[in-house]
Amino acid sequence: EDNKQRYQRELKEKGCVSNMDAKFRMKDGSVYAGLISTSIIYLDGVRHILSYIRNINDLRQAMEKILHSEEVFSKAFVGSPYAMVISDIETSEIFDVNTMFTKLTGYKKEEALGSTPISLGILTQEDRDNMRKVLKRDGFVRNHVMPVSTKLGKKRFFSYFAEILTIYDEQKLLTIAEDITDRLAMEEKIMGHLAKKEELLARQKEISKELVASREQLRNFITHREEEREEERKRVAREIHDELGQELTALKMDIVRMSEMITDDQEELLARASSMFSKVTNTIKTVQKISRELRPEMLDSLGLVAAIEHEIATFMSTSSLKCKADIDIDDSSLDKNAALSLYRVLQESLTNIARHADATRVNIRLEEHKEHILLEVSDNGRGIRAEDISSPDAYGLIGMQERVNLLKGRIEIKGDKGMGTTVQVTIPTGNGA
Repeated sequence: EDNKQRYQRELKEKGCVSNMDAKFRMKDGSVYAGLISTSIIYLDGVRHILSYIRNINDLRQAMEKILHSEEVFSKAFVGSPYAMVISDIETSEIFDVNTMFTKLTGYKKEEALGSTPISLGILTQEDRDNMRKVLKRDGFVRNHVMPVSTKLGKKRFFSYFAEILTIYDEQKLLTIAEDITDRLAMEEKIMGHLAKKEELLARQKEISKELVASREQLRNFITHREEEREEERKRVAREIHDELGQELTALKMDIVRMSEMITDDQEELLARASSMFSKVTNTIKTVQKISRELRPEMLDSLGLVAAIEHEIATFMSTSSLKCKADIDIDDSSLDKNAALSLYRVLQESLTNIARHADATRVNIRLEEHKEHILLEVSDNGRGIRAEDISSPDAYGLIGMQERVNLLKGRIEIKGDKGMGTTVQVTIPTGNGA
């Protein structure tokens, strides 16, 4: 079984790989000895593999030199950057330690000689027994991580390597230890950050779901509010038209009959009757205008195209603006909510042009495409400012945006100084349109 197969098997069976001894090939083709540790983590719900590879080439080469050359043993032993101990295989009695051992553990050489790691308090009996089991089973120890206690009582973590070697015809146990406390702390910190990130991503997903639910609730509320508002407008428009309109018409007829009863020599009364007639006539027109703006009957009876054409004609008759309309749409199957929203957007756009644009010309496009309906209203006026578009007091624009959003459409309002303003609305045909 090669390294790759062993790695895949261990990852599959255990869900992780801990300090597996393997050989790795560099980009330049060179091969080095290393230890690989792998954990499976999840980021944003996606499975990832986090691996850490430690190069132990220098350590392996040092051990091989020590094992195969007693002549270089002393020099390598003393100058090693790792803690090294020579001890009895059975009793663990320490025969020699190097400078790095004293530095890492805090014990002087004379304190260590003749003692054991257990009597010094460096290792527990259980940890020592576990390492001996590995040594007995494999004949060596590779990267066996154990906690140790220093002379000052500080807890550190050492990675142990052990080999049986012959020194002057006697078999001894050579133990090499590396302090990996800082590295483990860094790995733990990284894993903590990853776990925290995963927790934040999970919370972000939860918040996103809550936002979606809130938007849906808000959308339903606005839809219900708009439906109620339109029903109220319809009711008020009907009452104005039926009640007030009829009363004003009756009053107009009474004025006509009264005028017929006034003689020619009663000029002042005739003038007053004529003035009353004109005022009532104008009031009837105002009532009709208010009723139409509240709820255009033509939209319900004849459809969107007829209602828009009538709105444009009324707009031109009450203003000095020229209006060009290009309408290419079959409104026979158009959803009533979509038709009403498009009509209200046009109505509000024309009102804004008349009040604020200082324009002379208006262009209107209403087109039906394969996947959406397009309404565009543009003028040649002074151009709306960006701050006016985003103003919280722009209730008319906010109302337009709400209507379009309810139909899952898109509205874009843009203006260039001195070049006019364009309102463009697209409504998907698959969303009730």
